[in-house]
Amino acid sequence: MLLTIFTPTYNRGYILGRLYQSLCALDSKDFEWIIVDDGSTDNTDNIVSGFCNENKIKIRYFKKNHGGKHTAYNIGLREAEGEFFFNIDSDDYVAHDCLSHLKTIANSIRNNKHLAGYISMKSDRRGNILGCLFDLNLHTSSFDELYSQGYRGEYSIIFLTAIARQYPFPIIDDEYFMPESVIYNRMSNYRFFLDNNIMTICEYLPDGLSSIWNKLRFDNPQGFMLYHQEQADRSKRIIQLIGNLISFNHYHYIAKRQGKDCRYKGKHSILAALISPISWLIDKRIIRRMTSAHEI
Repeated sequence: MLLTIFTPTYNRGYILGRLYQSLCALDSKDFEWIIVDDGSTDNTDNIVSGFCNENKIKIRYFKKNHGGKHTAYNIGLREAEGEFFFNIDSDDYVAHDCLSHLKTIANSIRNNKHLAGYISMKSDRRGNILGCLFDLNLHTSSFDELYSQGYRGEYSIIFLTAIARQYPFPIIDDEYFMPESVIYNRMSNYRFFLDNNIMTICEYLPDGLSSIWNKLRFDNPQGFMLYHQEQADRSKRIIQLIGNLISFNHYHYIAKRQGKDCRYKGKHSILAALISPISWLIDKRIIRRMTSAHEI
């Protein structure tokens, strides 16, 4: 099987039908759809059962206790039978020709041990690109290179399943969110085939993760501590190092107030301690602003 399309969902039964219809309309059936339900309390299971009864595409449904999108991702990745792995969120849907695009470049990815997958475009429903179009002379890149060259925004990322399985999300007790960049940073030695075709159409809904970003940061400080600790360890410039240590200390103070493990476990413990007074002042200002805005 060429592709596993994976969708994590939590109380999103009302929107899954649009994604399902887009999958039914794909120009190939060489894929499976894995849905991992992160403990929904709505009618998601009944809706998915209806999809399965139509028998139009291969669907595999898993329901688990609520633990966050990253825990659902690990299950989807573990269960995937496709050679490639594509995370499509429940409020997104796929372009009808995305499988044919993948098929045209699949051999180029398979035959290059330095490639871990395929990065292409996302758009909104009006067709507006949500990232930056790749330079036509840029055929492959790593995540770090793309960032250093100023590429920002949202992209569709399809991984080789065998490589992605080597980089599951870390799981931290009592936290329900882990930044995706933790995984991307750990895959920094790999490159990706680049393409400007639109693979995913995206719509941000009021009940999505993007709408509660500040709350996620406040409620899950250890995940963001891990991200900034690892970013500090791999920083090549002093300004990047200091910036990440300041950010680490910010989440350190939040975790400490919540009684969570807030120890620094990276390579720069002395520098992190030296700049902690600056971090403390910044932390006070940020918390005051977030509290006054009723964002947490």
